[in-house]
Amino acid sequence: MKKLFYFVSSCLAILLPLFSLNIIASKSDPDYFFPLIFICLGLCDTLLGINLLNANKKFLGISSFVIASFLFVLVGSKICIYN
Repeated sequence: MKKLFYFVSSCLAILLPLFSLNIIASKSDPDYFFPLIFICLGLCDTLLGINLLNANKKFLGISSFVIASFLFVLVGSKICIYN
């Protein structure tokens, strides 16, 4: 399970900046990809929070979950407002 966690975290850490740079380089509309980028950031932050809670770092884990929930609320509000 730990290897799967590290694999997923590594993939997201590598692919998300490449995807963002591709959006900037292609000059496409970033509003179209905004929810996907922030959902991926929220998932990365959630995985980080789970890992921190497993390492008995409760304060850092809870703060990571707070940041992840903010990212998910941000995406949800953008989708609700613009659709």
